[in-house]
Amino acid sequence: LPLGVMFGLLIGGWVNEFFGWRLTFAVVGLPGVLLAVIVWHTVKDLPQASDRSASRSRQAQGGVGDVFRFLWLQRSFRWMALAASVHTLVSYGINQWYPAFFMRSFGISTGELGTYLALVLGLFGGIGTYLGGYWGDRLGARDPRWYLWLPLVATVIATPFYLGVFLASSMQQALLFMIAPTLLTSIYAGPVFAMAQGLVPASMRATAAAILLFVCNIIGLGLGPQLVGVLSDLLRPAHDVDSLRYALLVVSALTLLGSALFGYAARYLRRDLEHADEVDSGLVALDQVAVR
Repeated sequence: LPLGVMFGLLIGGWVNEFFGWRLTFAVVGLPGVLLAVIVWHTVKDLPQASDRSASRSRQAQGGVGDVFRFLWLQRSFRWMALAASVHTLVSYGINQWYPAFFMRSFGISTGELGTYLALVLGLFGGIGTYLGGYWGDRLGARDPRWYLWLPLVATVIATPFYLGVFLASSMQQALLFMIAPTLLTSIYAGPVFAMAQGLVPASMRATAAAILLFVCNIIGLGLGPQLVGVLSDLLRPAHDVDSLRYALLVVSALTLLGSALFGYAARYLRRDLEHADEVDSGLVALDQVAVR
């Protein structure tokens, strides 16, 4: 994902500067079309399972309602999904408005800005994503709660650096301050999606990951950019062009709420992991799961 962000910003910034935004959308969308054609001609469908084996698979997994019910009973999953949603709300909201902030505050062109943002968001976002998985596995081997404590700690440390980004007096200062929160807020991905797999039986893992992504996108991508835009409009009469700066500051502080929710989810993690293992091993049937 960070590599996609990197090349999208780098190519999109320069194509927009020389050819305009319409051609930019076509250029950055073209690789997806080409990949679809390649997949269509090279990837074969798996053989269809027999009706009997498909029936056994559905019975082992349970229906969609059973998956939702099981996830709802896993309190750590509920709070983790909410924490990840707040986290993505901040990330999507800020990242979507970074270009407008830099152009309004420092008068930079889209080509130059796309290059700088590609390096910071792509490179350090990728490093943070990898380190989150690596540290999560190492610390989680000692105590599984570290899978949620790690994003908690990382986002708390990241929050003050946002002040430096949005209150910087020069573009160079703002870009330097961006490095830390970009890296730190990317740490959550590996541990959170690992726990989305661990908190459910094996037959529910794909659905659990899909539900987590759905919730994060609806709240994070659906509300994050909108919230920043609304706040900027409300603050514009008092702060004019700097209204976006202060709107981004307000939204960045929500990282602390996400951190608190990660901590709350960690309280239930050990027991919920054991509960998922019991169901996965057949010691407890899905229809016997009760509210705890």
